[in-house]
Amino acid sequence: MAHGDDAGLRLPPALAPFQVVIVPIYRTDEEKEEVAGAVAPLAAALKAAGVRVRTDDREEHRPGYKFNEWELKGVPVRLEVGPKDLARGEVVLYRRDLRRKSPVPLEGLAEHIPGVLDGIQDELFAQALAFRESRTFRPSSYEELQALIKDPGGFVEGLWCGRPACEDRVKADTRATIRTLPLDPVPVGGVCIVCGEPATELAVWAQAY
Repeated sequence: MAHGDDAGLRLPPALAPFQVVIVPIYRTDEEKEEVAGAVAPLAAALKAAGVRVRTDDREEHRPGYKFNEWELKGVPVRLEVGPKDLARGEVVLYRRDLRRKSPVPLEGLAEHIPGVLDGIQDELFAQALAFRESRTFRPSSYEELQALIKDPGGFVEGLWCGRPACEDRVKADTRATIRTLPLDPVPVGGVCIVCGEPATELAVWAQAY
């Protein structure tokens, strides 16, 4: 939910079952043999480098079908290997997070990919953090808390006295419930945003969907 887009998933490399998918591209048996001769050692080198890789050599599907399927499933990196690319000593690298293709040298590619995956991991985290921060609000009154939950929605942080009655009131008035109580200690020196009594902790409210 945090990383999807209109084309499907965008899996963080640390979580992706397959971090790289290799799609061989060929038209003739001769080209198939040539491409297979490059793909096998590339896949082996990636595995040796600790990369979770899958070679999609299914005969029943065309490359375009495979591209769409793996994009939908969110595989972080796709490598397209065809005879014209090999003639130039290259493969085509597609980054799922950017939805961008670029030619990369075949030589040294297995050593290059872990850095690409680290970059994707960092970029997706930064995007998710920025999105969360842009949808997190800190109201100064209970009336503002209610208004923010209604529009624009998102996460609303507020001091809480810890009493179930106040949590129940927020739920009755806004349909929002406490989504999390921060694990890290939070200095509390104010009053509950609901009842005005001394607060004991910081709560994050939001509506569940």
